[in-house]
Amino acid sequence: MPELVLSTSTSFFFGGIQAAFRNAQKYGFKYLEIVPYRWTRPETILALEKTFGIAVAGIHLPGWWQKTLWQAFRDSPDILEKALVPLWYFSLGNASQNPGLALAEALEARRPYLLLHSNVVEEMRGAFPSFAKTYRVVVENIPVFRRSPSRRFYWDPLEIHRTIRDQGLTAGLVFDIGHLRQTRKLLPEINLLEMYQETRPEIIHISYNSNGIHTLPDKPEQIELIALLKIHQPKYIVLETNPLVNIKRGKELLEKIIEESQ
Repeated sequence: MPELVLSTSTSFFFGGIQAAFRNAQKYGFKYLEIVPYRWTRPETILALEKTFGIAVAGIHLPGWWQKTLWQAFRDSPDILEKALVPLWYFSLGNASQNPGLALAEALEARRPYLLLHSNVVEEMRGAFPSFAKTYRVVVENIPVFRRSPSRRFYWDPLEIHRTIRDQGLTAGLVFDIGHLRQTRKLLPEINLLEMYQETRPEIIHISYNSNGIHTLPDKPEQIELIALLKIHQPKYIVLETNPLVNIKRGKELLEKIIEESQ
């Protein structure tokens, strides 16, 4: 059965990473996915692990590798994303300089996953293969906001899976169903079940209505998620909702979905 992981996105504006550790302990999570602020220090995270008895399963890096603030703003695909860029940029910085890299090295014996969005992998270009051999990398699909076949690698988990495999790399896949549902509004021909069957991801992200909103799945989406879990059980399911979503309700819902998929 999948392990449930709490993302620090759930407390991003309300108490930060320490609050996420506290919530994980309170609601019975064993693991956290950390989104490190630019001022986060590995020794702080190690101390929080010990204090709360919660392990860091993975580290989610920012959504650009080494862009300037202007470049990140320019390349964001819609108005809401653009509005959030200054906040993310100030809080997180660039992936290439984010403290998450130092944290991954501090936790090297445990080898937590290091999560990159697909567009970050493309931005890295020739630097990615050596990076993927150094760290335990996983790649997440991002939503598409308009038809752009030349950037299929961005939104298509199957294309991400095949590209990484063809490069001879062992990076895993983060299947963000909320991102993909947003994409399917523009590309309704996508066959979700077949795509999931072939990719068999290591991680599922729960971040529905993904246009910066990140909520829990509604009833039809819950039925769809159950169908996916009947096909393949990932190692982790990450609750990556926004800070206004009730964590207890989210965990209970995911536990119910996992139970119904058995």
